[in-house]
Amino acid sequence: MPTTTLDEKAVDQLNSLLRGELAAVETYEQALRRLNGPGTELADQLVHFAAEHSRNADLMKARVEALGGHASLIRASELVRRNLDVFHPQPGGLAGLSERVRNSFDPRIILNRGRMVRGSAS
Repeated sequence: MPTTTLDEKAVDQLNSLLRGELAAVETYEQALRRLNGPGTELADQLVHFAAEHSRNADLMKARVEALGGHASLIRASELVRRNLDVFHPQPGGLAGLSERVRNSFDPRIILNRGRMVRGSAS
């Protein structure tokens, strides 16, 4: 039976909570779209709640990183996928190298447009 360290347990718990926070953001944003955007008291509350859950998700991602983990988007709705990168952000040098490799294989951005890195669809 493999031994699990305290940090691995913490990362697993944070990942579970992170999934919940992201699901909450998605739920509030879907409700907001059904209300046709902000402007009413209820819509304004939904915007506030979504922003609060989004901040919580950012804090959890930072904590997972501090524990030596990283976030990867495994499954999510189209809305979440449009607003989040699939992989954890890479350090500057590695991100630049990844971009150059990606551009050398797919200079016209035909493959997986916008699926792996947010904003790559343009």
